[in-house]
Amino acid sequence: MIYIWLWFGLAFLILTLEIISGSFYLIFVAIGLAGAGIVSTFVNLKLQFFSFCIISLFSLIFCKNRFFKNSDTKDNNFEKLNNHMDIGKILIISDWLDNNIGHVNHNGVQWKVELAYGFHKQNNLYQIIGIRGNRFIVIPKSLSDNR
Repeated sequence: MIYIWLWFGLAFLILTLEIISGSFYLIFVAIGLAGAGIVSTFVNLKLQFFSFCIISLFSLIFCKNRFFKNSDTKDNNFEKLNNHMDIGKILIISDWLDNNIGHVNHNGVQWKVELAYGFHKQNNLYQIIGIRGNRFIVIPKSLSDNR
């Protein structure tokens, strides 16, 4: 019963360090310490350490799988962003820099634009086909194209 205060005291200390450092992984250690504090009323010290390890590990695995699912590829992220309301809009781009990168003022905001792979600069009219990071991906829009 004396170990319950030790476990919860350590959990509080680690949680305080987590708030100061912001590493987020210390939360799982604090969860394990609090779990071991609860278990300490029922089992001996060896099982308390074992429960600390198991609870910390399972909380890490559960939270990582549930809340930190990463996208597999950059292309997957590119496809997720393509439901943006500016997709399909026509831009007039006259300020081109090197490597098919340019600047455009769109809706009062300065955007970088990138010419899609395989296309060449033709006129000043371009259509937004996607967004990658803070750049519009554009293709040339011909004057005869009435879509």
